[in-house]
Amino acid sequence: MARDLELDRIAKLAARDRPHFHGEYGIEHHARTGEMDPQGVHIHNGAFSSVGQLQAGIPMTWWWDSYVHPYDLYPIFSAFQRWVDGFDFVQQRVRPIEAQFSALEASALRTREDSILRGDAATWEAAPWNQPAAVRITREGDVESEVPLTRLLHGVRNHPALHNPVTFELDVPEDTTFGVIVEGVSGHGGAGLRIYVDGEMVRGEDFPDTDESTAIMHHYDRTYRVPLPSGRRTVVVENPGNDWFFVAYDVPWLRAEPILRALGVVGDTQALLWIQNRAHTWVNVTKGDFDGTPVADALVTLDGFAPGEWRVELWDTREGRVTDSQNHAVEDDGRIELALPPIARDIAYRMHKTP
Repeated sequence: MARDLELDRIAKLAARDRPHFHGEYGIEHHARTGEMDPQGVHIHNGAFSSVGQLQAGIPMTWWWDSYVHPYDLYPIFSAFQRWVDGFDFVQQRVRPIEAQFSALEASALRTREDSILRGDAATWEAAPWNQPAAVRITREGDVESEVPLTRLLHGVRNHPALHNPVTFELDVPEDTTFGVIVEGVSGHGGAGLRIYVDGEMVRGEDFPDTDESTAIMHHYDRTYRVPLPSGRRTVVVENPGNDWFFVAYDVPWLRAEPILRALGVVGDTQALLWIQNRAHTWVNVTKGDFDGTPVADALVTLDGFAPGEWRVELWDTREGRVTDSQNHAVEDDGRIELALPPIARDIAYRMHKTP
């Protein structure tokens, strides 16, 4: 949720020069949210990540009477409120904190999401990504593309001018698979999928529109994989169907980000910082893929602090209370280095400059 809210904010042009918040968000378009995330993990992560994304308020969930109330998720909001209580975001002239982790090997700590490549461009109008595009993925797992990667593959009939097959030029380090992840198919005619490897079609799927509803169809949602030998390979992913589908890609050797995510703001004399173990997501918790193993012995270096003495409080994000506090002297370089406690889910800091 922390990742997706930020991608959504970035995609909105209006959010670039004016206050912004998500007035309605969630993980499903129906009241089954409680079955999918009974602990409210996505609510928790959405709230605490919003500060570092410079949102004007926390995201607003839709399902109050059927989710927040019966599952007693109010403590999530009260813990968050206590953390930010009295922090004047305007007077402090806040800006995002720059954070750099060390003593942390990203390649040795991966989440299931680290293999998934998602685009952040999705439109139904003419755009650079709504035409055939090429993406390169190196042997080291770096992604190179001249235009933003689309998450919407258009077909050849309803919007033929937007037909946008993607060609992947891959340097595959070892025998593996390449997966095309379908995440919703148009209810206005369905779609299709063709996957070509080195010029040969190796997988074809049809996603017909089988009912009168125009709602997005999710019964085709899954990962459609093809074998991928090592070496230089060309993979083309195309939608030859009537309309569009949402797409992502499973590329096992993608370069992993650090297992920890840091989002926060620093002002003239105060700061807020949230650090998340990226494995702690509602999907991983619900599916049992989150084992609770803490990330230990990590360091984080923070930039942008005024020189002087800063009081650094460590907060328990579940209970909304301070569990430890220390003084740190900030030199002219504006940096604070923190030795982090073991992080199984997330932690938060609140900091203020002492007189």
